[in-house]
Amino acid sequence: MAGLIMLIVLLGWFMWRSRPSAQAATGAGETTITQVAASVVGVDAEPTPTLVPLPPVSQDALAAIDGNGERLTLGEPSLLEIIYSDDSVSALPVSPAGLTDVGALRYQAAVMLSETPVAVWLANTRLNYGIGIPRDMIRRLSQGDRITIFTNTGSEIHFLVQDVTTRKSYQTTDILKQDRIGLALFALPASSDDEVAVAFAVYDVSYERELGTAGAIGSLQPLGALMVAVYDTVQVNQLADGRIEVSVQGMTSGDLLAGQQLLVNVTTNAGQQSGTSRLMGGDWSEQFILPATAQGQTAIVEIRLLPSGELVSVQLPALPDLAKDVTVTLYEAWWQPEDEQAHVVLVYHNAGRGRVWLPPATVALTHPDGAPLGGQLIPLFPLKLEIGETVTQTVSFVPTQLNAPVIVRVGDEQWEVSAFPQK
Repeated sequence: MAGLIMLIVLLGWFMWRSRPSAQAATGAGETTITQVAASVVGVDAEPTPTLVPLPPVSQDALAAIDGNGERLTLGEPSLLEIIYSDDSVSALPVSPAGLTDVGALRYQAAVMLSETPVAVWLANTRLNYGIGIPRDMIRRLSQGDRITIFTNTGSEIHFLVQDVTTRKSYQTTDILKQDRIGLALFALPASSDDEVAVAFAVYDVSYERELGTAGAIGSLQPLGALMVAVYDTVQVNQLADGRIEVSVQGMTSGDLLAGQQLLVNVTTNAGQQSGTSRLMGGDWSEQFILPATAQGQTAIVEIRLLPSGELVSVQLPALPDLAKDVTVTLYEAWWQPEDEQAHVVLVYHNAGRGRVWLPPATVALTHPDGAPLGGQLIPLFPLKLEIGETVTQTVSFVPTQLNAPVIVRVGDEQWEVSAFPQK
């Protein structure tokens, strides 16, 4: 670059690991780079379904399974217990309710607002339960809270809260689908028809069996009159919010009998899991969303045949820690006399097995004494890197101390840039 004074770049290598914080200041004397044109826009959460008449669920479909493959009839709920993240517990008796001719749920608002409310169960939802509880109880829920339904058959069915959101009152159909084992809690009464608080919970298979008993990937295993397998083609990609998407492929050989269905889910050692999805015969492919903390953990694919209750589990390879496969290089650095700014070029390369997103607060600038510097990034974070992709990023800044180098930090790597011109 003609007319430009090249800077001395001292490279210090450490293992790459993306910084988790997205805040401007990460510690004493250290700040992340200001992102030009970055803005925060509030987005209203999309509201939730209310109640429309549902087709009856056949008794043959109403079964769950324990780890020994024994049949366990789901039955009608009689008690609902919630264990919140702060270990406090709430329990409500369950009262069944039907719908009016216009599809409205029959319940008593005065009871729900009293000091002794009940849980209102929408009858005929016995695979994916639909239950109304007081609005304040739903607002206390958060991801990972545990819910137990005690049924009139004496069984206990355990769930993990996966999402707490809102829906519009006419969006019921997708909430109450009877093609999966799950639980949908909705506020009674709702704030309005356009804002119904809803919590979705998935079936907690951690109560069924230990992960260590799983079979090998790629092998055919009997399941009733079927043969099932999970292929050695598992793909893991990171989402922009840090969670991971696990894509699993497999096959089933044989014919499902009338009333039978296959359900599949993915579980990690920490008990984290996706929702349960329905499988059809032949080759299949399913995607599951797991928390970012599932990376590096052992995972299990579990396939269930309903209503017989038979179960096959297949152990997956350890889920990769995707960010560790990203390498970063400080490619060049120079001083621009026209605007009296320093510029460095960072090169990110994804040498791993899945898509990676680099979050804000990945880059920081300081002087050796810890004094922070602001700067500008082009392009801005977050940065998406597909498998094998290389992305370059220019960091521009003005040193604030004479005769002092600037430390450029990217995750756990750092470089010292010096030889700035004297003013």
